[in-house]
Amino acid sequence: MAYGRHVPIIADKYVDKDFGTGVLKISPGHDQNDYLLARKLGLPILNVMNKDGTLNDVAGLYCGLDRFEARRKLWSDLEESGLAVKKEPHTLRVPRSQRGGEIIEPLVSKQWFVTMDSLAEKALKAVENGELNIMPERFEKIYNHWLSNIKDWCISRQLWWGHRLPVWYIVGKDCEEDYIVARSTEEALDKARQKYGKNVEIYQDPDVLDTWFSSALWPFSTLGWPDVSTEDFKRFYPTTMLETGHDILFFWVARMVMMGIEFTGTVPFSNIYLHGLIRDSQGRKMSKTLGNVIDPLDTIKEFGTDALRFSIALGTAGQDLNLSTERLTANKAFTNKLWNAGKFVLQNMPSQGDQSAWESLYAYEVCSSSNICIFVLLFNISGKLGNLKIVAATLTAKITHPFDEDDCLLRLPLPECWVVSKLHILVDVVTTSYDKFFFGDVGREIYDFFWADFADWYIEASKARLNHSEGHSVASVAQAVLLYVFQNILKVLHPFMPFVTEELWQALPNRKEALMVSSWPQTSLPKHANSMKRFENLQALTRAIRNARAEYSVEPAKRISATIVANSDVIQYVSKEKEVLALLSRLDLQNIHFTESPPGDANQSVHLVASEGLEAYLPLADMVDISAEVQRLSKRLSKMQTEHDALVARLRSHKLKSPPDAKLALGFFHWSAHHKQTKHESSSYCIAVHILVKAKLIKDARALLEAILTRAAMESSSVFSVVETLVSSYEVTESTHFVFDLLVQTCAKLRLIDGVMDVVYYLDERGFKLGVISYNTLIHVVEKSGQPGLVWRVYEHMVENRTYPNEVTVRIMVNALCKEGKLQKFVDIVDRMHGKRCSPWVIVNTYLIFGMVEEGRIEDGLVLLKRVLQKNMIPDTVAYSLVVYARVKLGDVEYAWKVFDGMLKRGFNANCFLYTLFIGVYCEEGKIEEANVLMLEMENGGLKAYDETFNHLIVGCSKVGRVEESLKFCEKMIDVGLVPSCLAFNELVEGLCENGDVKLADEMLTLLLDKEFVPDETTYCHLISGYGKKGSFEGVMKLYHEMEYKSLSCSYLILNSLIISLCHCGRLEEAERYLRVMKDRSLSPSGSVYKTLIASYFEKGDKTRADQLYSELVGQGLDLRFLSNLNGQH
Repeated sequence: MAYGRHVPIIADKYVDKDFGTGVLKISPGHDQNDYLLARKLGLPILNVMNKDGTLNDVAGLYCGLDRFEARRKLWSDLEESGLAVKKEPHTLRVPRSQRGGEIIEPLVSKQWFVTMDSLAEKALKAVENGELNIMPERFEKIYNHWLSNIKDWCISRQLWWGHRLPVWYIVGKDCEEDYIVARSTEEALDKARQKYGKNVEIYQDPDVLDTWFSSALWPFSTLGWPDVSTEDFKRFYPTTMLETGHDILFFWVARMVMMGIEFTGTVPFSNIYLHGLIRDSQGRKMSKTLGNVIDPLDTIKEFGTDALRFSIALGTAGQDLNLSTERLTANKAFTNKLWNAGKFVLQNMPSQGDQSAWESLYAYEVCSSSNICIFVLLFNISGKLGNLKIVAATLTAKITHPFDEDDCLLRLPLPECWVVSKLHILVDVVTTSYDKFFFGDVGREIYDFFWADFADWYIEASKARLNHSEGHSVASVAQAVLLYVFQNILKVLHPFMPFVTEELWQALPNRKEALMVSSWPQTSLPKHANSMKRFENLQALTRAIRNARAEYSVEPAKRISATIVANSDVIQYVSKEKEVLALLSRLDLQNIHFTESPPGDANQSVHLVASEGLEAYLPLADMVDISAEVQRLSKRLSKMQTEHDALVARLRSHKLKSPPDAKLALGFFHWSAHHKQTKHESSSYCIAVHILVKAKLIKDARALLEAILTRAAMESSSVFSVVETLVSSYEVTESTHFVFDLLVQTCAKLRLIDGVMDVVYYLDERGFKLGVISYNTLIHVVEKSGQPGLVWRVYEHMVENRTYPNEVTVRIMVNALCKEGKLQKFVDIVDRMHGKRCSPWVIVNTYLIFGMVEEGRIEDGLVLLKRVLQKNMIPDTVAYSLVVYARVKLGDVEYAWKVFDGMLKRGFNANCFLYTLFIGVYCEEGKIEEANVLMLEMENGGLKAYDETFNHLIVGCSKVGRVEESLKFCEKMIDVGLVPSCLAFNELVEGLCENGDVKLADEMLTLLLDKEFVPDETTYCHLISGYGKKGSFEGVMKLYHEMEYKSLSCSYLILNSLIISLCHCGRLEEAERYLRVMKDRSLSPSGSVYKTLIASYFEKGDKTRADQLYSELVGQGLDLRFLSNLNGQH
C-alpha cells in the first residue's frame, strides 16, 4: 500500500516497545515529536494535507478526500487487503481549538523566527551582575533555566489582529528569496524600485507578530521610542519596578528584558516583583469552562474595593492565592471595623466647630518632651479649655512630637504608653517589610495591631478616660493618643485600602493635605518594654475574670467585686488602672480591693491566677445565686437518677436487640464509670459488643470492649471472666470470631499480658481460631513487654495453626534473636514449617538471611539462600541485596560484586538498593566518576534513585571539593520530590560557604524549608559563619532570629558561631552581649571564640580588653597554642 514509495524501518529509543505492537509509524510533517526525530535521522519531511483539511497529491489515491473520510477509507482498504490484524480502542490526546472546538492538524509551514541565543545571553548577565533583581529570589532559577535552554522564537502568527509583519514581497517573485524589510509601505516601495525598477509591485506579508513580541516592546515603545530624546523616555525609562504574575516570567518579562537591552542598551526595569495567581476557593485556576470565574466588578459591589484589594494583597509573593467568599467577608468586616473606629475617634474629639479645643489638642501633639509636664500642669491649674491656646503659644519655641522621646512616653499612663509603644514597633516592622516588598507580612501586622490591640483593647480602655468625671486632663491625654495612633494606622494601611483610609483622613479636621501625599510615619521611635509587659499582665487579669464570668454564666450587666493579690510593685501599677480594669472586666469599682495576701473569704471565692505574681479572688456569692443554683442542680440530679434506674433495669433484663440499644449500653457504661457508680454484671455489655460487631460498628465495639477490660483490670477481676461471658453471651457466628480477635487485640493494647496466652488456648480449645492480625499484634506487644519466652509461645502456636507472620513480625523476631544470639531457634522453626510442607512466605526467608547477615554469619546466609533456591522457593531481590550489603559492610567489596553478578545471572534485576550501596562505596572512596557512571546506568535502566542515593553523591562531591556537582544533585533531588538528609545538606552548605556562595546556600535552605526539611544547628552554624566571613551583619542576625523561632538559639555551637561571625562583621558590642549570654547560661565559650575576640580587639587597638579576655582564657585552662598566629606583640 506504499504505492512504490520506499518506507524505511528505523530503531530508536523514542518508541515504547511495550505499547501495542512495539512498532510506530511516524509522520514528520504532521507531528512535532516525529518532526524532531526525522530531523535527527535525516528522514524526508512530507506534507500530505492542504490548509482546508483535504489531502494533496502526496497522498496518492486519497488525494482530494477530506481528512476524516480519508482515514476511514484507509482503514477499510487495510481490512479488504488482509493487512489489518486487529482493532483496539485507545484514548488519544487530540488538540482542539479553544473557541470552535475543531480538531487541530499540525502542518509544516514557513514562518519567521528570531535567533535568541545572543539576546538570552545578555539577559542572563543582567541578573548575574545584579542589574536586575527578581523577587522572590527562587524564580531566578526558573528565569535562568528558560534562558539557558532557549530555542529560536517563531514570531509570525496567522491571525486577524495584531501588528503586521514589516515584510513586503515582490509580485511575481519567489517569496522565500525576494522580500523587503522596511518601516513603512513607502520605504519598502522605494527599496523595491531601487532594486527591481519603477514598475515593481509589492504586497505586505499577511501574518502578524506574536502577541508576546509586541508586548515585549511595551516598556519603551510607549514612551516615544525610537525617538529616545522625548521627555517621557528620558523620565520613565528605565523604570524601577515591574509587577506581574509569576506564570508569565518567561513569556513576557524575560522577553521585555531581552528587547530592552537589545534596542536601548539597558534593562527596562531594575526590580521584578512576581505575585501569585488568584485561584478559586478550592485552589483551581479560574476558567469559563469550570464556571468558577470571580468577576472583580461584582465582588467590588458586594464587598467593596478596599476589602478586595486587602484580600489579594495579603498573599505571599510568588504564592498562588485561593480567593474565597469567607476571606472577602472577613476583610469587609475589617473595613467596617476601621470605619467604626474612625467614627468613635471623631465622636470623642472636640466638635469640629470648637476651633480653640482643636488647637489645644494639636498643641498637645506638638509639645516638646521637656515641656509636656508643664503643659499638663498648666492645663490642670487653668481647668479651662480656652486657656490652652495661651499655654500652647508659650511652648512654640521647642516644637517636637511628645512621643518622640523616652521621657514623654514614660509619663503617659500605662494603656497609653503600651499602645504608643506597640504602634512604634508596628511602624518599624511594616516599614522594613515595605522596603523588602513583603506586602503580605505588612497587611497581617497592621490587621493584628488594629484589631487585636487598638480596637479590642485600647479603644475600650480609653472609654474609662473619656468618661472620667474629674475634669478634662485625663480625657485630653486619651484624645491625643487616640488621634495619634489612629492617624498613623491610616498612613501605614493606606497603600492597601486607599479609599476608606482617605475618607477617614479627610474627615479629621484641619487636614491640610491628602493622605496619599502626607509624610510617612517616623521610624525608630521609643518603645517601653516594661510598660508593655505590665499592660500584658493587666490583659491577662482581665481575660481571667472574663472567662470566670462566662464559666459561671454571670449576666453581662452585673458588676461583681474582686480582690487582687500581688506584690507591692504590681499593685502599684495595677491599682492606678482600677477604672480600666473595672470597665473591661465588669467589676464593681467600689469593691475592688488590692492586697498582698489572700482575703479571708478565699475558700468561698473563685481563685484565678492571671500571671506569675498576679492573682484574683472573685466571691462566689457575687456571681451566682447559691440557693437557686442548689435548686437547679438538685432537679438535674433527680432527672439523671431516674434515667439511671431505667437504664439499669433495661440492662439487667438483657433486652438489647439492635445497634442503637448497644450504643446506649456503651454510653451508659462510660457514664457509670465517670460518675463512679457501682459495678454491674457484664453480660449485657458483652451482648452489646456482639451487636456492634454484627452491625459493623467496630470502633464502638472496640471502645466498649476496652472499657470492659479496663474495668475488669481496675477491679482485679480476671480477664477470663470477660472471655467466659463473651463465649456464653451470644450464639457462635462469623462475627463471633472477629469479636475474639478484637478481644485479644484489645488485651494487647491495654498491656493485659498476664494470662493472655491462657486466653488464647482457652479460645483455641473451643474452636475459636484467631486471625493473623491478633497473633501479630500480640507478638508486638509481648516483645515490648520484655518477655521473649512468651513471644515464642505465641509464635509456635501461630505456626502450629498454619498462620504465618507478617513482615513486621518476622523482623521483630529476627532482631530480637540477633541481639540474644539465638537465631538458630528461628531457623529450626522454619525447618519445621518446611517439614510440615507449609509454604512460608518469601519474606520469612528474606529476613532470616537478614538476621544471619546482622549476626555476621554470612556463609550461613549464603547456604540458606542456596537451599531456598534448590527448593524452588525463590526469594525476592532483597535477600540477595542483604548478602551484598553484608559483604560491603565487612569491607569485601570484590566478593559483593561477585554475588551481584550471580544475582543478575539468575534473572534478577538490579534494584535501587544495590546501586545505592555501590554508589555509596565509591563516594566514600572519593571515586566520583565511577559513582556517576552507576547513577547514569541506574537512570537508563528506568530505576528511580532513592533519597539515600542522592545523599551519597551530595556528600561525596562536597568532600572532594566538587561543590557545583553536589549542588546539581541536590537540585535534581528536589525536582523529583525528594529532600536531602541533614548530613548531606550540611556538607553542601559547608562547601558553598567555603566558596563564598553563602547567599546561594541560604536560598537553598529557604527552598527546602517549604518542603518540610528540618535543618539542625550545624546547618545554621555553617550559614552564620558564611555570612560572618562575608561581613554581612544583616545575614547573620536574620539566621539567628530564625533559630530563635525554632528554639535553637541557646545551642552551644550556635552561640559560638554567632560571636565569631559578629566579630568578622565588626560588631564587637553585639559579640560581647552574646558572650555574656553564654556565661549566663553556664556555657563556656570555645577557644576559637576567645581567639577571634582577642584578634578583633587587637585590630581595633583595644589592648586592655584583649588582655582581659586573655586572662579569662588562662583561667579556664584552655590550650593556648591556638593563639600562636596572633599579633606577635601579644
